[in-house]
Amino acid sequence: MIVTTDIYKILCDKLKDFLIKDVYDSWNAIKKGVKNELIVIVVRDALEPETYWEVCYPHINICVPYLASGKTNTVRLNELERSAKQFLIGESGVFDSTQYHWEIDRIGIEEDLKLACSYVNVVLKFKVLNVKI
Repeated sequence: MIVTTDIYKILCDKLKDFLIKDVYDSWNAIKKGVKNELIVIVVRDALEPETYWEVCYPHINICVPYLASGKTNTVRLNELERSAKQFLIGESGVFDSTQYHWEIDRIGIEEDLKLACSYVNVVLKFKVLNVKI
């Protein structure tokens, strides 16, 4: 059986090989403006049962602080969006004797004025096999 905290662990383990090493499990962990590039994984949706799969939509947010001028670093965001699209394209595996698969559902750029950053928001469609293998 896979639960939402397992999904976080699976994604966190995968992201160890990505370009950015600082990974957080929620926006709440970031108290002040973003000073360095970091990743925030948010798995807030419950697994929704379907016929053969349970589905969840975790968000992987790759944050880039504003430039010294206070503007968005669009060049770096472009690089990270391209890298994320290739790196997270899709994967299947087994965790705790349960098969899973994910693919990118949508990807885009968003901004958080309070945290003084823009970020690549990758929404995955994470599916967990709902039958014994």
